[in-house]
Amino acid sequence: MATDNNYIAILSPTIRRRFLLLVLSTLAVGQANAQGYLQAGGDPVKIAAEENAYFLNPRWSPSGDQIGFTGAGYKGLWLSDADGGSRHQMTDEAGAGFAYSWSADGLTLVTRVARYEGVRRYTAVKVFRNGADSSRVVVDYTTDRVGIPIWLSNDAQIAVLEAETIR
Repeated sequence: MATDNNYIAILSPTIRRRFLLLVLSTLAVGQANAQGYLQAGGDPVKIAAEENAYFLNPRWSPSGDQIGFTGAGYKGLWLSDADGGSRHQMTDEAGAGFAYSWSADGLTLVTRVARYEGVRRYTAVKVFRNGADSSRVVVDYTTDRVGIPIWLSNDAQIAVLEAETIR
């Protein structure tokens, strides 16, 4: 499986366990803190409406001026201005909306995507630049199990968490 080493961190099993504990602890504290800060800021604004379609898994950009969301079955990834004024689809790939993550500067998103050839599922990790019509593959398509990607080192690297290793 090929990877783009400019983005992928390789960690030993001991460091991996410590890293996972740190990530889980940080997420738990972040969730607890966020609960106190999140408040409704006005009337709801409809940002996406299509007949016979629904959207899910919304995630605010770090600056709060955009929101990402996905379609049924986590297919595709869309971005919209917070006020619903502008919306565009980043990708229509399967699984793209399941576990995507914003970079700290809000300019890029990393996600795991899938494609199917017959009954075989091929999974990759891609980076999408906000406002660009292109993406960059950082973990090539493979039939191996690919974990959920997260940003590391102030967006300088991406870690892909898996049961056995971190790529």
